[in-house]
Amino acid sequence: MDQMAWEVMATTGRGRSVAAAASLAALVVASFGGATVHVSASAGVVTAQQKQLAYIASTFEENQPQLAQPAALHAYERFARRVVAQANPPVPKWKLLMLADELAARLHDQHAYVMLPTSAKTLPVGFYWASDGIVVVPVPHAPRGLTVGDRVVRVGNLTVADLKRRIADLLNGNAELRRFEAGNDLPDGDFLHALGVVAPDGTVKLTLRRASGKEYTVRPRLLPMREVRTAATARLSAAFAARYLSLDGLPSTDGRAYAWRVVPRQHYGVFWLSQCTPSRELNQSIGRFFAQVEADHIQNVVLDVDFNPGGMGTIVNAFLRYLPMPSAKGYYTLDSFGDTTYLKLPHPATPAVYRGKVYVLTNWGTCSAAVLFADILATNGLATTVGQPTGGNPEATSNPQSFPVPGGSLTVVSANMRLLDSALNQTDSPTLRPEVYAPVTVEDIQRGVNPLDQWAASLVGAAPAGSATRSKMAAKSK
Repeated sequence: MDQMAWEVMATTGRGRSVAAAASLAALVVASFGGATVHVSASAGVVTAQQKQLAYIASTFEENQPQLAQPAALHAYERFARRVVAQANPPVPKWKLLMLADELAARLHDQHAYVMLPTSAKTLPVGFYWASDGIVVVPVPHAPRGLTVGDRVVRVGNLTVADLKRRIADLLNGNAELRRFEAGNDLPDGDFLHALGVVAPDGTVKLTLRRASGKEYTVRPRLLPMREVRTAATARLSAAFAARYLSLDGLPSTDGRAYAWRVVPRQHYGVFWLSQCTPSRELNQSIGRFFAQVEADHIQNVVLDVDFNPGGMGTIVNAFLRYLPMPSAKGYYTLDSFGDTTYLKLPHPATPAVYRGKVYVLTNWGTCSAAVLFADILATNGLATTVGQPTGGNPEATSNPQSFPVPGGSLTVVSANMRLLDSALNQTDSPTLRPEVYAPVTVEDIQRGVNPLDQWAASLVGAAPAGSATRSKMAAKSK
């Protein structure tokens, strides 16, 4: 995920120090600002890698709200000791990175992660994890014969089921976010080494299946990142997303994080929001969008936060100004010390309130403030959610801060606040599930079908919100 899209405040760390034992048989204690990780030193002194891992663990212990209770904290400390111990003797770079990932993944929190340095090598194959499997997306230098939508059967000797189990230990967030991130990370050389699928000659065996059912294998070789991650790769990725994953294609945003389009012939208008970044220009664009919707007598408005990684939760206010909201629910923010701040939502401030149907599109790339955006609209009865489960929980952590790890190229990001709804209805659900389920399947991609475009076409002469579509999509998901 693009960390620049998160609301991250860079800091210098809060004066942490590392205390290392000199005794050969000593129990080494790495202490940072009150949080403590105990590391068994089996030889001489603690390795530099262990100090980095201990710093990451202690940062999470000090900040993460879910570790505020003693039982949860002690359980995490026991886990962290086992992870830190694996870096003595020193391990290869890819192993260190995966150990760092494990410390974050244990928290199951989209705002707790480790920024890793870019790998030197990558596989010249793109991957997308659809609702029911992984497909390949060709990139420059890809092996001949690859076709968009060919299903991944095995990576090395690992089946897709094996991959699901492995990524649960390596990638953070809920199951939806892990699949989204795994599609991005699967070509990564360090990640493939961590999975144990790189052959001695630097190749990776891929077993694939065409739409016809025929299986075949290719053995692409890891290549320097600069040869694969090019502008041409970005264009191919954008073209794939526009065709299969986005409503009505992807608009040209001219570098902005938003765009809109009104489609009178299909009776809907769509506003794309790729980041939750408030601005005066965004407010003006939202105003022009709703004015055009009113002028064209549009009865269906679609707010698209697919693949929106988040940002500022207050961005929803810019849209609420145009929606009927007589008694809106707010949100509480609880930090790890129990202090409470009430975030009040505004009442409509414009005379031109839109009273047609509103839909919010989500998928597993919808995280953080974007999930909050969808949840506020749905909770207040202002919109119907459509698409796929989100990559984050609306009652999630907030206020992530970044801490450079001393002695290395890693940065740990940790949140210190938690969002709860105004009724304090805490939930264990790790995702926001859409009311209208519109999955993108392997078969959809192989047939060149975009489920969201099909859903939008059903809005022509639509009955009450999603009635026919809901049953159609529900049948598809069974």
